[in-house]
Amino acid sequence: MNSLQFKPGRKSVLILLGLVMLAALASLVITLTSSGSGGFEQAKAQPIYKSLHLDQADTISVKTSDEDYTLTRTDDGWVMPEKANMPIDGVKIDRLFASLTSAQRTQAMTQLPERFDELGLGDPETGGYGAAVSLDTEDIVWIFGVKNGQQYARKQGETQTWKLDALLPPLHSPLWWLDASALSLPEITLPIRQLFVWVGDLRSDVSTAADRASFADIYAGLSVEDVKSVDAQFGTRLAVFQIAYGAFELQFSLVEDKSENWLVFGPSKSSTDVTSTAYLIDPLDASDLLSFAE
Repeated sequence: MNSLQFKPGRKSVLILLGLVMLAALASLVITLTSSGSGGFEQAKAQPIYKSLHLDQADTISVKTSDEDYTLTRTDDGWVMPEKANMPIDGVKIDRLFASLTSAQRTQAMTQLPERFDELGLGDPETGGYGAAVSLDTEDIVWIFGVKNGQQYARKQGETQTWKLDALLPPLHSPLWWLDASALSLPEITLPIRQLFVWVGDLRSDVSTAADRASFADIYAGLSVEDVKSVDAQFGTRLAVFQIAYGAFELQFSLVEDKSENWLVFGPSKSSTDVTSTAYLIDPLDASDLLSFAE
């Protein structure tokens, strides 16, 4: 008696081949996903720092393609050396530490260097848009970037990029960190009783009370755009202003440097500091001040 033999039809063979191909494709996708995420599961959040004591750092260095700055802890609080050691808002420092401690890597992103700047993660040392942050208590340097309100990060020297679940403070803006008092000029608190303006060896005496009051109004309304420490060779001196009000005296220079106008205040006579503090002002405000030398 002949035995019955199963002979699959053409349709069955095609279905079987299709299932095999789908299984192979699924395996390939899983492999690529695992490889692209650098060994991390995308759904499993990972902290950017292992330490839970980041707030013990005394120095935080930030490097961008435009400007480098440092947040430094002192006995009197946090200051920024690059901005004439002006005080830093302590609330903003606390916000930074909280963000760095809580931030989690929630999704692996691109590993292609040519796409780093799309996420704001280009290395600032080579002109990239990222902000490189280092703490004196940590060995890792992270580069942070923002796109469409979303924070991204990668370790400096590595290609794996990450999406974070926390938004850091604006790292590209050094002035944002400063206390509100940092961009305030020394005040003239009483009516000016004497005002001399020196241009080279020529001295102008602003002799009327009305003109001195006008000068005081202009000075009080000046808007400071930046601040820094400078030495005696800084820029070109345009004028020197000597002011007496009440029992007090105030002197500052109007200096031009690289087409910018700065008001430079020297250290007090009791200070051992050899540097002066310079405040950047608008060119139109500088012209208003110079008009008193005519």
